[in-house]
Amino acid sequence: MGSTGGGTFTFAPEVGDGLLTIADVAGGTNLSVSGSGGTLRNAPYGADATGFLNLERGSRWNNKTLDFSFSTEGLYDLMMSFDVRFSANGTQDHQIQYSWDGGDEFFLLDSFGQSLVGQWQTLQFDFTGIEELNDNPDVVVRLWMDGATGAASSTAGNQYDNFRFAGRLAPEAVIPEPTSSVLTLAGLAILTLARRRRSQGLTTRI
Repeated sequence: MGSTGGGTFTFAPEVGDGLLTIADVAGGTNLSVSGSGGTLRNAPYGADATGFLNLERGSRWNNKTLDFSFSTEGLYDLMMSFDVRFSANGTQDHQIQYSWDGGDEFFLLDSFGQSLVGQWQTLQFDFTGIEELNDNPDVVVRLWMDGATGAASSTAGNQYDNFRFAGRLAPEAVIPEPTSSVLTLAGLAILTLARRRRSQGLTTRI
């Protein structure tokens, strides 16, 4: 979308449920969904390497968040993974936070810095053992960003692709036949739900 006028941006998938919210974006910040140049590292089998989320003008993303809202009803042992390509101009400090009450209160899961600048890499985070996130319709997972020191005038920034959330089906959940749905947004595959048999669990791609 290029340079924005600022505010909060909510991306709804074209099919199915789930939401990506990018809040409190400064005016003039470049937020774009590139139509090409993505990666298949963390993508499900058969996906296309299409777009990716490009957070340009690094320092304008300091103390900003990406919020992923979804339901884990019938699921437990949540996992998160995504692809990232760091830029020297992008944010340096990051936290993965979670909420089980729709975003009223967040808790820290993990933090990470930059590595392998300029190369796509896959990061994984494990929510297993956090019982409040199991079978919950009001889960929010937050990526918090800070620490960019590059000029706000630079178009360089960190890039993200293939956010995925996976959980195992609860023992009482019965899905007789495999079904799947794909949710896409402006060339960026932001959410894919793939329901499979109990032994395989459920995967969500954002």
